[in-house]
Amino acid sequence: MKQLYGAVRLALAVCFILVAAATILIAGLIPIRVHGAPFAAWAVSAVDRLILPLFGIRVSSPSPELLRSHRGLIFPNHVSALDIPALFFFGPKRFLGAAEIEPRLLIGWMARRLGTVFVSRQDRQSRKLARVQVANAHRTADRPPIVLFPEGRLGPGDGIFPFRRGGFEIAMEHGIPYLTVALRYDPVDVALWRAAREREEMWGSLWRLAQHTGTVHVEVIPLSIVHPKPDDDAQALAGAARREIADALGLPFLEPADIGARP
Repeated sequence: MKQLYGAVRLALAVCFILVAAATILIAGLIPIRVHGAPFAAWAVSAVDRLILPLFGIRVSSPSPELLRSHRGLIFPNHVSALDIPALFFFGPKRFLGAAEIEPRLLIGWMARRLGTVFVSRQDRQSRKLARVQVANAHRTADRPPIVLFPEGRLGPGDGIFPFRRGGFEIAMEHGIPYLTVALRYDPVDVALWRAAREREEMWGSLWRLAQHTGTVHVEVIPLSIVHPKPDDDAQALAGAARREIADALGLPFLEPADIGARP
């Protein structure tokens, strides 16, 4: 019965994805911005708010207005395929996309209409360029906020990986404020994308979620807004953000070696 339930849900999900794609295509032709965000991004956020409850996903936040109004970077923990739609639930956000997607005729066009920041991170030089691209994207428009996952990988759900300092260096060098955000899932085992321990593909995560007959609660918790200075220590800022999110979620620190994740 669960498999049938999951199959029906996935079929509905495909239908909704097609609706979302059509929404982007149509809204993307409207050359206006609302509160700094493309009209297409607002349209997708509205579709997001309709779709998630239909699949038993309840998203809440103690400070939704802060998530909507923040101008800068957002640093959340990263555990689920739901992380992005949960953040988009509260209004448009910009995310990083692989540079090779941008030239693709349809997908690239749609991603640009959502405000995606395209970066290449194949080597040290391209990662340096990626930092410049993020800073330029913020300089061009400080809304909607740009989301960076400082763990740099999916976490295991029962601990927080070390935070990479690159995003914090961008914030320091260019005077960009950042907001730390804790994402809490209940039950976490249903929402978890088990890439850290089991190398699970995204479809495995979505199939488990589709078969779940109960409600998945997602709490998006804004924590602190930090205005970094050029002489701050990026590693110290990263450590403080990691500690703040771990404390808010009641989770310990984990190192990649603790669970055999890729270094």
